[in-house]
Amino acid sequence: CGFVVTEAMKLGLVASSLCNLLLRLVSKTVPGDMHFSFGEENNEEMAHISFPAWTLFDRVVVTKQGDEPPPLGEVLPEPAKAASQRKRSGKTGDWNTSDTYSFSYHSMYMDLSIWHVVNLPTPDIDLKTFWGNSLLRVVVYESQSASKDKHLQAENKYIAGIQAEYLGFDDDGINGMSEENDALPETEK
Repeated sequence: CGFVVTEAMKLGLVASSLCNLLLRLVSKTVPGDMHFSFGEENNEEMAHISFPAWTLFDRVVVTKQGDEPPPLGEVLPEPAKAASQRKRSGKTGDWNTSDTYSFSYHSMYMDLSIWHVVNLPTPDIDLKTFWGNSLLRVVVYESQSASKDKHLQAENKYIAGIQAEYLGFDDDGINGMSEENDALPETEK
């Protein structure tokens, strides 16, 4: 489970150093195996950061087949103590295809509405510094790669994904969009 950007990151010395520092801080706060790559030019391995889903998500609720899952749009009913124990466990979880999994995630450090890293002891950082004009994909996947050093795109088994693109705001803002698909690239209209 993690975050993927669609183009290899092209970082200068300062941005690369800052990125490595941020990743070291993140690896200390999230139990489990964190994996990251700045990506490869041929996109064989996409730029990404990933963690075991079991330890990354803020709340996880497992609903047995036939039972009613929790309603969407509300705080998931996983007790705080159970969530804390699950996240600290470093385990990968017991997943199956008959249960329904509900999970939530929040980061106080990423504000996607303005495309910035926020709440650090530094000024806010524009994500374009790291990602350029790449799209962001939030994905759930299992790496099938024989090498634990790489999560190769062709060998990842993707289960779910959401893609985000920063559209920015001009003088018209969102109100300037006349149709629902105005944000789509011309090839997809």
